[in-house]
Amino acid sequence: MHNLTVYRASAGSGKTFTLAVQYIRLLIENPHAYRNTLAVTFTNKATEEMKMRILTQLYGISRGLKESKPYLDNIRLLTSLDKNVIINNAKYALSELVHNYSYFRVETIDAFFQTFFMTRYTRITGTGSFLPARRVSNDELAAELAARGIETSDAWITERTGIRARHFADPATPASQLAVPAAQAAMQAAGAQPQDIDLLIVATSTPDMVFPATAAIVQRQLGIAGSPAFDVQAVCSGFIYALTVADAMIRAGGARRALVIGAEVFSRILDFNDRTTCVLFGDGAGAVVLEASDTPGILATDLHADGRHVDILCVPGHVSGGHALGTPLLHMDGQAVFKLAVSLLDKTARAVLEKAGKTAADVDWLIPHQANLRIMQGTARKLGLPPEKIIVTLQEHGNTSAASIPLALDHAVRSGQVRPGQTALLEGVGGGFTWGSVLLTL
Repeated sequence: MHNLTVYRASAGSGKTFTLAVQYIRLLIENPHAYRNTLAVTFTNKATEEMKMRILTQLYGISRGLKESKPYLDNIRLLTSLDKNVIINNAKYALSELVHNYSYFRVETIDAFFQTFFMTRYTRITGTGSFLPARRVSNDELAAELAARGIETSDAWITERTGIRARHFADPATPASQLAVPAAQAAMQAAGAQPQDIDLLIVATSTPDMVFPATAAIVQRQLGIAGSPAFDVQAVCSGFIYALTVADAMIRAGGARRALVIGAEVFSRILDFNDRTTCVLFGDGAGAVVLEASDTPGILATDLHADGRHVDILCVPGHVSGGHALGTPLLHMDGQAVFKLAVSLLDKTARAVLEKAGKTAADVDWLIPHQANLRIMQGTARKLGLPPEKIIVTLQEHGNTSAASIPLALDHAVRSGQVRPGQTALLEGVGGGFTWGSVLLTL
């Protein structure tokens, strides 16, 4: 255990100077020490002043500025390090802090006690979405399929699915290019800057490349660096899985502000010779910003998977030796998926309500995965929810897999349909077979 040093000081005695010297000393001795160091002061104004003081003096020491000499001299006395070592370490420490600013922790005493002694919750503070420019109606798609000798119609598609149109990305547009504007919209809504984000998760089944993760590519394009960034692959349940992981990390203190994105370009993996699947899917992205809070936001989560049903919804192909082996196109047993989906969505909805100590009567809005109108209506009926409580964007978006729930959420929030303080039940099913739900208060 380290020794405790107490400084007795009055107003104007140099408390800020002493604290800044001690913090900088730790960085000079170990430029990565900021990751495990917390400075505590009294007011929000003082925290910002302290951060600026540390950054300014690191810069001054690294440049040999006259006004930073008192700091340099004190650190030489405290560490017995050579002047040049101190200067070089100051340069490195400054770069580390700038590029990993979210880990630079100077907090008020109140924030400190809230972090360590009060219950930590997660709230959605911003939503965003993005759709490719090309909208393809059922009639347009039917005409394109007819050229292939595939017969379908607007009436046939609408009657069986509820879908009237979908958006297709340009062939050169990867999932990351849909994810970025959706993320920017969510960050703007939350009032968050890139340096504020300390966790980034992308849910996708259509990544930009085998590796790195699409999240890393999005991170670069957003100007975020240093924070964890990774993909989650649970197909249409992906956003529910990603939201649950982010919530757990925030509650555990591993992050304070997370960006969770669902982004898909499913048009790349569709078999346009199979009218039972190619009419169902579209491309798009949706995103949310999650923040640590002292008031409940996410009330409960529920996740499941059953690998016995892998074959009913899959893309049974892979890359080997530079070639695609198997079938790199979507395969779905529609009847089997429908049967499972209605049953499992009902079970996970009831499970998450029980975990939260709520009933269906407490739900203001059901925001399900946008796969099939009959599935969504069936789930609502089982829960005793009227159709007007279902958020439906399926008719214009089609099934956008991991993007469908955040797309629907953002649409509902921005249209004023879903309002702050209301309770929403998010749920989805996907290949794997995966399923899950999240109950939250906006």
